[in-house]
Amino acid sequence: MLKLSLDEILTLGLEEGVEENPTRAQSPVKAGSDRTERLIRWLLRRGGRATAREVAMHRVAGVRNTAEARRLLRSLAAQGRGRFVVERSGKTRQRKEIFELLPGV
Repeated sequence: MLKLSLDEILTLGLEEGVEENPTRAQSPVKAGSDRTERLIRWLLRRGGRATAREVAMHRVAGVRNTAEARRLLRSLAAQGRGRFVVERSGKTRQRKEIFELLPGV
């Protein structure tokens, strides 16, 4: 079995003409932090509260759908920048999950 180090694998890939993709070369933290900051600024303009559906509808920080918006909001909550609050509204008492920024963000 052939064992190669990470440096050798990267060198082999570049020597064989494999082009480096700059978007994949960026760390996920850097890419996410810009999106996170844009989302926080948008939330602050809206009073610090929004649902994932609202984030997706307004295409905040390049979000394309509700699942992606929910993931981005959950990452904010995991960082300690906000929390989810469940409210029930309307005749049917429909459950609504709202993200709230924490004070001092």
